[in-house]
Amino acid sequence: MAQKLAGKVVLITGASAGIGRASALALAQEGANMVLTARRQERLAELEAAIQRVVLACTQSSNSRIIQVQMRTMAEALT
Repeated sequence: MAQKLAGKVVLITGASAGIGRASALALAQEGANMVLTARRQERLAELEAAIQRVVLACTQSSNSRIIQVQMRTMAEALT
């Protein structure tokens, strides 16, 4: 079966639970490489191990400086 999203990169926030987790699993099955963010590091690590298509995984923060660093890191990981 052809993977519709092979070679594509998808960013999912809130990836450690609920719709975010379900979306990450479904999109990874379609061949997408994943950039995942979530508040719960432990759950995010479990998802990262299950998917094995993760380019970058990081926890979310409301601190604007941390967000800037995370966005810069994500951009660097994707280039």
